[in-house]
Amino acid sequence: MAGGMGKGLGIPLRDRMTVVGSQAVNRQPRRHCWVTGPADAPGPHPGLVISWERRGDEWWAYVVWTVVADRTVVQQWLPASLIRPAG
Repeated sequence: MAGGMGKGLGIPLRDRMTVVGSQAVNRQPRRHCWVTGPADAPGPHPGLVISWERRGDEWWAYVVWTVVADRTVVQQWLPASLIRPAG
């Protein structure tokens, strides 16, 4: 079918990896991750990627993460350089 709507073989775009700098990042939403925090609480902190967004040359992730020691939950957009996959 025209427009790429047929049954193709291979990995769907939504499931593919992308490379950010020298690090491969999975763009699938809702993935567990580790977050590098600010200087006063560098972590790593456990988090959950909710969604991805391309901003210029960088990927940004909307992440919900916790600072366990402070019992704080944070939700914010972070550059991919501050997160890494868990497990």
